[in-house]
Amino acid sequence: MLEPDLAEPVHDADPFPLFDRLRAAGPVLHSERHRGWLALSHEAVVDGLRAPWLSSDRLPTFERIASARPAAFKVVVDVLRGWMVFRDPPEHTTLREPVRRAFTPRRVADLRGAIEDIADELLDAAPAGANAF
Repeated sequence: MLEPDLAEPVHDADPFPLFDRLRAAGPVLHSERHRGWLALSHEAVVDGLRAPWLSSDRLPTFERIASARPAAFKVVVDVLRGWMVFRDPPEHTTLREPVRRAFTPRRVADLRGAIEDIADELLDAAPAGANAF
């Protein structure tokens, strides 16, 4: 069985060979190393995001990791507590409601030009050959 370590630095520069090998084994694989399922196709990701029986609550995992990390990591976990993408209903719904009308498809489409301009400015300001990873 293929059991990759997704965190290996060798995959940072070019992750595509790894994901090609993983996808050849199937659209969804279980990883003992990462203690979870790897969704490896667009359809599998969409299915997972829409499945009401799958949890989005990642906070217990982050809390477990934070217990063995420097104190600054615990600050990150505290920030993530307020992120709706890491919460299940009803907490997710409560966090989403105040911003729901601000992020309709039409409003996001209206922001596209400004977002592209900002991205272009940031990319132009980056040093040549810079790699954030």
